[in-house]
Amino acid sequence: KLADLNAISEQKIQHIHKISLIQQQLKQWFELKQLQEQQLEQLQKLQNEQSTCQNTHTEASQALSKAKQTRQQLQIILQQQQRLHDANIEKLREQLKQDEACIVCGSLEHPYRTNAQAISKSLFELQQQQEQEALEKEQQALDAEKNAQQALTKVIIQHQQIASLFEQNKEKFVVLQQTLSSQASDIALQLDFEQKNLQLNLNTLKQEYEQHVHDFKQQQQQLLT
Repeated sequence: KLADLNAISEQKIQHIHKISLIQQQLKQWFELKQLQEQQLEQLQKLQNEQSTCQNTHTEASQALSKAKQTRQQLQIILQQQQRLHDANIEKLREQLKQDEACIVCGSLEHPYRTNAQAISKSLFELQQQQEQEALEKEQQALDAEKNAQQALTKVIIQHQQIASLFEQNKEKFVVLQQTLSSQASDIALQLDFEQKNLQLNLNTLKQEYEQHVHDFKQQQQQLLT
């Protein structure tokens, strides 16, 4: 009977050690589970942010394309306007005669009759102003597109990093759960990972084994005396 008590006591002690190990690993399991939940939340948030950034970048790209097109169209119009102006000015200059009134302004003096540059100065300055405004709008659109692209790239990189960490932790999580199930099986213990009070139940079981060991030791002492 003493040998039987020793064997049972030794088995209970081994179970106690195994439960202690399971409890330690189970703590890691819960930490990994919580971490994965946090990472999933981060991934969802980044996914929404990426969608917003993608829309912003699309709008910025469209605005940039429109600004470029507007500037190019303006350049064509200005070139056409300049050619028309030059042709009209040349025709008007040919009609001007000394001491005869100008059909445009009525002046009898024609100081710009032989100076086309002076006649076109105001038009040139106006065209320069229009072209400069178009260039500034295009630059603003370009800056906005670059900022949108940078923001989108940043979110994509963050999403990739978190997704990579999530997959790594997922592998650790699966391996750890398999290890826990195997160790629990060694002592005929069935782990329910969905159970809310799993740690508490293990601790209760461990205390029961410790009490059994204590009782066995008392029985052993009684048999020896």
